[in-house]
Amino acid sequence: AVLWRAAVLGAAGPRGGAVGGGRYLRDELDVGSFAAGASLAVIGAAGAVASPLLGRVLDSVGPVRASVMAMSSCGVLIALVGLVGSPVVLTAVMVVAMVGVAFGVVILQHLAALAVPENRGGGTSSVLSFRFAGHAIGPLALVPVFTRSPGLTFVIVAVLAAATMVALVAAARTSSPDA
Repeated sequence: AVLWRAAVLGAAGPRGGAVGGGRYLRDELDVGSFAAGASLAVIGAAGAVASPLLGRVLDSVGPVRASVMAMSSCGVLIALVGLVGSPVVLTAVMVVAMVGVAFGVVILQHLAALAVPENRGGGTSSVLSFRFAGHAIGPLALVPVFTRSPGLTFVIVAVLAAATMVALVAAARTSSPDA
């Protein structure tokens, strides 16, 4: 159950930070659709490109330290997004933050596979379904907040990153022999 909690929290909060970043580009920094889309593509690609390296980092430091590294770095950076006044700076901050989010996904999938060693596919699939739920819930909760206070939205996402970190650490301590 703690892995499911980490999946929902991580998808609704830190991963949902990209939705807020896109809206911030458009609504607060007056960036056009093409430039905002290009920025979001770069932000998303960074996590995908970094994932193999992040897996190696996970193997070398273990899931507890990796969870703290991933979620604390992305939480701090996402909290600052509402203060950024430049599209280039926002993209750079979000790239680094989303690499932290991607690291969280690598950790989550690693722990899911360890949690059910006799059915790794089922464990991973179960966690993915909760991530899907988090992806659906996050925008529903965060978009109305963004409309009233963009900066507060990113603070909430940072708090959700901290909650995700707590859940990942708890999951690592219960399901990982190398925690």
